Amino acid sequence: MNIKNIDRILDTETIRHIAPSVYATSPADHVSADYKFVNTGEVINTLCDNGWGPVFAKQQKVRILGRSNGTKHIILLRQLERKPEAMALGGLIPTMQLINSHDWSSRFEASFGMYRLICGNGLMAAGAEFASFSIRHDTVAEDIHKILGRFNSYSSKMMECAERWSGVQITDNFANRYAMDAARIRFGQDANSDHATSLLTVRRREDAPLNLWNLYNTVQENALKGGNKQGSMKRRSREITNIGKSVEINSELFTLTDQYASMV
Repeated sequence: MNIKNIDRILDTETIRHIAPSVYATSPADHVSADYKFVNTGEVINTLCDNGWGPVFAKQQKVRILGRSNGTKHIILLRQLERKPEAMALGGLIPTMQLINSHDWSSRFEASFGMYRLICGNGLMAAGAEFASFSIRHDTVAEDIHKILGRFNSYSSKMMECAERWSGVQITDNFANRYAMDAARIRFGQDANSDHATSLLTVRRREDAPLNLWNLYNTVQENALKGGNKQGSMKRRSREITNIGKSVEINSELFTLTDQYASMV
């Protein structure tokens, strides 16, 4: 996600301009009369009343004329409270990612993650400990309040996870094996050592020390932002812009890293 300023809380008009489907007042024309519509904007208002603020908005491009009003959209909100202990880990800010649509293209889902100030990158948590939640359209108000309680506790658990990974010292062989597994997540099962090496390119000196936390951040950023080319790769890797693919890669990398942490 290209978040220009994590401290800039987006107002309603800005979100409406970037992702108008967030404030759609009715579902797409082609859905059935049984479809229960939920205005994403109203959910955002509830979250803002509980200490969160929207910092990023995007909606999926559509090719069919007249369907942009209900297309899949994503909102990233940050917890407004700053935690001093997070600065040692690159400046972590708890975030909540909402995905919804009004055309049956996706469920209403909330995922927990962290935004890392040092690289301007979002880290989506995954697995049983940090499960994503599907929100039922007919119980959205109740579900949102349940999720708020869980996500507030997840921020502490995620901080503990980051601290644990930062204490895992790694070897070059460990990093290469991890990068190969990550390359298969990013590029598919045909990924080779050149793809893996491209994910290991360190973009800033703060990520140079060989520990699992830095390795995860380096690989995750390269996988999503792209721009690297190694060995026999014919072209530079592209940035992941598709909402669903970004969430999938982010979550699978988190799970992979947690598995590697348990091996040490």
